[in-house]
Amino acid sequence: VAYAELAGLAGHQGLKTSGPPIVAFAFVTSAPSLCVGVTSISALMSFSILNGADYIEKYGDGRWQDLLGAWAALVGIASFVLGLCGASKLFQFIPRSVKQGWKLGFAITVVAAQTAGAVFNKASMVKELCALPSLTTGGPPISGGAAAMYRLGWMLVNPQIWDVGPVALTALTFMILTCSKLLQRIIAVPGIEVVIACVVGTAMAVQFQYTGSVVGISPAAPATQIADDVSLARVLTSWVRQWPWDMPWDELFACFGGVHVAVVSAIAFAAVDFLAILSVVPAGPTSELLGQGVACVVSGMLGSAPIGGSLSRSLVAEMTGCTSPLMGLVAGITTLILA
Repeated sequence: VAYAELAGLAGHQGLKTSGPPIVAFAFVTSAPSLCVGVTSISALMSFSILNGADYIEKYGDGRWQDLLGAWAALVGIASFVLGLCGASKLFQFIPRSVKQGWKLGFAITVVAAQTAGAVFNKASMVKELCALPSLTTGGPPISGGAAAMYRLGWMLVNPQIWDVGPVALTALTFMILTCSKLLQRIIAVPGIEVVIACVVGTAMAVQFQYTGSVVGISPAAPATQIADDVSLARVLTSWVRQWPWDMPWDELFACFGGVHVAVVSAIAFAAVDFLAILSVVPAGPTSELLGQGVACVVSGMLGSAPIGGSLSRSLVAEMTGCTSPLMGLVAGITTLILA
């Protein structure tokens, strides 16, 4: 839900579109506890690369979802081709310092993206309160990663304007998660601290009448007449928003200034995206890169962002004792049922 919003989609779309890619990845992966999905990195990078804010303002949410889906599919094709070419073997030569630096950069990016929601009732408030400087006199304000880092620094040095409710909830969640070993001694259930944090957070939100951002109710589907020729194929493909041949490829290529630029960008994105999987599965077998490709294409057919390995979700899966790729299949089907 949160990562869908980072990609410029409605929160409920995150729940609707997360299941099928997880199921598809489960049939390809060999990792026992690797969880995939739209991550903060893949969401933020896609939103920035495609200039999502301006595109949504100009063309609306529907066309943005189609364009984002086409980008995810292109990244998926690039990932699959890289996997078939054996590119995953090249990742074994990446220096350890580079991998550690990527994890650090990943952590800083996540903190920068989520801090506003952790200290303000509405994350959008930081954009209203913090004026971005420009590097030159009369020039445009800084943007992209520089803007995110500037806002992060500005929030950290201005704690007097934080809202009490979100800060208290954030502090309590942090305390619960950091006391995981103590909690597991009391309640011998793997991952119990995550469950407790969710329950306590929900109870506090209800008790203190939380007024911050909410996902909202998913809009009702338009009423349609039930077709007489309902087939198994129609039922199995009901989740598809757009098939690859129906995606706005011309518009996507125009955003990059040409086919060649879009393809090179997709290959670079796929390689960076695979680093997230390497953070969970250091060996980086070819099946994981192929799985990333398949999952991204499926995500694109749903109109969502590219898929990547999730370090936090994978750690939760490992903590709860997952030892088989069947975990992904069960998680994906469960998400479909919830959606």
